[in-house]
Amino acid sequence: MIAGILLAAGRGSRFGGDKLLAPLADGRTMIEHSAERFFGAFDNAVCVVRPQDEVLQTLLDQSGYPWIVAERAHEGMSQSLVAGVAHWPHADGWMVGLADMPTIETETIVSLRQQLQKPISTDDSATIIVPWFQQSQVRKRGHPVGFSHHFREELLALQGDEGARSILKSHGDCRVDVECWDPGILQDVDLPEDIVRLNSQVSRQN
Repeated sequence: MIAGILLAAGRGSRFGGDKLLAPLADGRTMIEHSAERFFGAFDNAVCVVRPQDEVLQTLLDQSGYPWIVAERAHEGMSQSLVAGVAHWPHADGWMVGLADMPTIETETIVSLRQQLQKPISTDDSATIIVPWFQQSQVRKRGHPVGFSHHFREELLALQGDEGARSILKSHGDCRVDVECWDPGILQDVDLPEDIVRLNSQVSRQN
C-alpha cells in the first residue's frame, strides 16, 4: 500500500497569510484544488495540518478529505512529514506532496505512485522516486517525491525545516528519476503574484 501525504501545515509567512485558503480563478481555494488532484491518485491519503487551524480543517471536512494534526508543526516541515509517516507506519511506501502546488495533474501523481510500487512488488529494493521537468534549458526537480518503506526510520527521525532533503542527499544510489511532461510539478505558490501567474496560465489554456 502506497500512502499519500499532503503537507498543509505551513504558515505561509512569505505569502502574508494563509495561502491555502486563497481563491484561484474559479473561486475555489488553493487547498481544494491541491487536495482534489492529490487525493484522486490514492486509495489511502491524508492531509497534514497545523493545530488550531480550524478554518482549514473545516474546509477539508466539508470537502470530504481526511486530515491529521502535526502537533509539532511549528518546528518545521519535517514534523509534518513525520506525522504523515507515523499515521501509516506500516505502509509499503509514501508519496509526499505539497498543498501549495495546485496544478499538478492527478495522472502525473498516479504515474509516480506506480513507479514507486514497481520495485516494491518485484525485488523489494529501497527506492526514492523523484520527478523532473525540463523548463527552458534547465532540468528541474519537482514534487511529489516517493519513499519506499526502507526509509521509515529515517523519515520518522527527521528534524528542522528541510523536509526529507537529507535523505535524498545521502541515498542518491536509491533515487529513481522520472521525467514528467507536467509543469505543475514545479509550480508552487509562495507569493501573491504566483497566484496571478497561475490564473493567467489557466486563462490562456482555456
